[in-house]
Amino acid sequence: MAVIYVGCALSQASEVFKDRVAEFKRSLSENHEVLEFVLAKDVSDEFVFLNDAGCVERCDIFLAITDLASQGLGGEILLALSKFRKPVLCVYHDWDTRSRFIHGLTAWYSDLITFEQYRDLSDVARTILPEFLRKNAWRFSGKTLSKLPVSDSAITELPTEK
Repeated sequence: MAVIYVGCALSQASEVFKDRVAEFKRSLSENHEVLEFVLAKDVSDEFVFLNDAGCVERCDIFLAITDLASQGLGGEILLALSKFRKPVLCVYHDWDTRSRFIHGLTAWYSDLITFEQYRDLSDVARTILPEFLRKNAWRFSGKTLSKLPVSDSAITELPTEK
């Protein structure tokens, strides 16, 4: 079981998008621990930052849905990469709406950040995430591959850390 933090734009997101993300997170929680970002509007900015930054720190991987522009999501991605050295899976639906700055992070963090296009969020849960977990399983401190749900392809040995 991996600990996953799913981040996405919220301020400008439609209710339909938020509902799809909530359903996606529910589906992930069947096999993984999914950390929660703050949705409440009646809490302080500091509470939101401390909660969400704490989720980034605690997760094994950060899964960022980068379909909509978001200052907060960009900040979380940078925290994951630069402060906590977490592997980040950025998924996007439409190439034309992705953040060029976020995609440019490969200039410094190509070993930690991966980008994958999806048709539907169910594609992410079914194929993209399991493959990402398989490739990054060696990063999960104290966890063994047998505890991580991965795709059907087996790993015979783990890569060594760089």
